Amino acid sequence: MLAYDFALAYASVTGGLLWDEETRECFSQSSWAKRRESGWDGGVPVVERHITIDFYRHEPLYRAVTLGMRKFGLPDLCIEQLGHAHSRSAGNLINCVGQALEERGCLDAPGRLMLDLRSLKAAHFRDGMVESLKSGGTGKGDVDLSLAEPQDGDAKNRLLELRFDRKPGTSEMERLSALVADLFGSEDSLSAASNEDAELVAARDRARTKLREIVKPSFLRGLPQGESLTVKAPFRTASGGTEWMWVEVVEWKAGELSGILDSDPYEVPGLHAGAQVSVREDSLFDYILTLPDGRREGNETGEILRRREGR
Repeated sequence: MLAYDFALAYASVTGGLLWDEETRECFSQSSWAKRRESGWDGGVPVVERHITIDFYRHEPLYRAVTLGMRKFGLPDLCIEQLGHAHSRSAGNLINCVGQALEERGCLDAPGRLMLDLRSLKAAHFRDGMVESLKSGGTGKGDVDLSLAEPQDGDAKNRLLELRFDRKPGTSEMERLSALVADLFGSEDSLSAASNEDAELVAARDRARTKLREIVKPSFLRGLPQGESLTVKAPFRTASGGTEWMWVEVVEWKAGELSGILDSDPYEVPGLHAGAQVSVREDSLFDYILTLPDGRREGNETGEILRRREGR
């Protein structure tokens, strides 16, 4: 903390900017005071205020990796395979793991960390995480940590990969989704959509036209960094009906899209969030194109359903 104070005082005298070599960030004096000097809670460092998380496309999915954990004498952390939709929850998970490692200084067992958000000492960080828990979130979860090979651009530091081998699922994405649901909770909802509804069918047809003529060519050229595409696709239920689910698109070949299921279905046994699925282009009901600044395009059918439900 004294080093941060000294750096700010020196910048004030010289009129300079401040450079954090570990996180590769440049700060004005005011932003340094806000981010770094205020990054303590009762003498406990708040890890998320002293590190950064790089989230970038790592074909075919995304990768998240920290910079700055070496300041605590700890390895940096990464999750190797992520969907874009998991970026926020993955960032929260990495911050919680980093906070627990800094406060405790050891693992519960070789390669295993037992997270309990309510046991964290940094009160402001802890309370914010606990208050943000959604339905079903317990605030507890086990994370496996294994040594990983640093990639180009990573920090010159040891690297640990977060894994979720104790959760159910046939893929790492499914196991990550299961841990996130247990730890932070979820807000899934079920809305009725029908191919017999004239207003919805008209919106569906407009969405299909935009997908075919505008979105597909853009996707095949390569979406810009930070941009992602999800589509609403049909899945057969146990009773023979249809449940419409959102799928984050990873690959689009000819008339078939491959991607990651965004949430747990209500009526499709054996299918879970994070599963890798394939859907036909001509079966899609709608789409959402998420732009780098967070704005969204599409989902006209969703707006219709929300209007009808008074939301």
